[in-house]
Amino acid sequence: MGLPTYPDDPTNPGNGGATPASYGTIVFDLNFTKLDATSALDFTCYMNCYNQDDLRFSAYLFIDEVIYQVGTVNAVFDSANSKGQQTMTLAAIVEGIAAGTHNCRVRVKNRETEGPLIVQGGSLIKISELRQGAR
Repeated sequence: MGLPTYPDDPTNPGNGGATPASYGTIVFDLNFTKLDATSALDFTCYMNCYNQDDLRFSAYLFIDEVIYQVGTVNAVFDSANSKGQQTMTLAAIVEGIAAGTHNCRVRVKNRETEGPLIVQGGSLIKISELRQGAR
């Protein structure tokens, strides 16, 4: 099974999507060890997000600098200074990663022009290895 293909960010991530850095700011950066070559990885990320106005952003999951999942929030509220708040869930089950040490990064790119995106305390990422049982 080949890796899924994600297009470059259609709304200009910086330098055309050529490098992971063009996909915004790192909010999670951690190393993990995968024990079993045949297992899958279950990634779940919860980000408590806030903006003084609207919530408009994209989130990207990278494993060893390869993009595996994309999520977008476009929550536009009615008034100026709406104080948008929302928990965004970014989840993926990934197969085909070799056993060994790897790096996981989640990046966010703010798309709201009227204020910074704040990923608040209490946000978390969980990585679980789903190992096969006896057959």
